[in-house]
Amino acid sequence: MLAVADRALGFWTAAREVWPETQGKSCWVHRIANVLDKLPTRRQPTAKRALHDMRDAEDHANCQAGIAAFGAE
Repeated sequence: MLAVADRALGFWTAAREVWPETQGKSCWVHRIANVLDKLPTRRQPTAKRALHDMRDAEDHANCQAGIAAFGAE
């Protein structure tokens, strides 16, 4: 079962109680925003470019290479 909601935290709490097998997914915009929020301001522009490169990768292998490079920094 899949549920879609935008930052509806109360909904996700209730959904997990009623349908524990429900999986939630977030969009790339919110995923990137959540990552950038955890980084120092000076590192955010470089990280944002790297995350966009991962998102826009031509194939899975290129995305995985971007993830490895991002994690190594």
